[in-house]
Amino acid sequence: MGTLYLELARELAHSLEAGVYQAGEKMPGIRATSTARKVSAATVVSAYRQLELEGYIESRPRSGFYVCRRNRLQLAQPECTSSEPERPRLVEAAS
Repeated sequence: MGTLYLELARELAHSLEAGVYQAGEKMPGIRATSTARKVSAATVVSAYRQLELEGYIESRPRSGFYVCRRNRLQLAQPECTSSEPERPRLVEAAS
């Protein structure tokens, strides 16, 4: 079967791809999901982090997790937008 958090991540990914959650929508909270799924909060956090790594959702500090895209085949790039400005690149000086 696999690790529990990976199973939960796959189940949630299928829900995201099926359109259960829409782009920009806030994902259910960690505590609510852990209670509903009868798993630990750590399992939910790990599943959400896996979905974040795969580009399905993004974490917003002190706000929660939000859906980036519904279907990875539908979009080439996630619809996530970061609130942090892009950092300038350092350019090495020619010798």
